[in-house]
Amino acid sequence: NGITFKFHFLPGHTPGCSMIEVKGENLMFSGDFLFYRSIGRWDFPYSNAQNMKESLEKVLFYKEDFRLLPGHGEESTLQEEILHLPSWLRYFH
Repeated sequence: NGITFKFHFLPGHTPGCSMIEVKGENLMFSGDFLFYRSIGRWDFPYSNAQNMKESLEKVLFYKEDFRLLPGHGEESTLQEEILHLPSWLRYFH
């Protein structure tokens, strides 16, 4: 009856930023990487804009949907937030 997790390594907001998938539960904790209609900041001392851009681009190709629980604010779904990622990617050069 154990719970299995899968870590999706998505650096940018912080060097070790990850989203955590709860296997078999259709649930993902997005921490400070993805929020309802927003993304994590990349202007902190250990943040990296290029890594954040690459991580966001990687998530664009996720096909599975999950109930998304961010570190702050209201929940969403992964596929709903993927729809908004192209507008955020315009901030990166």
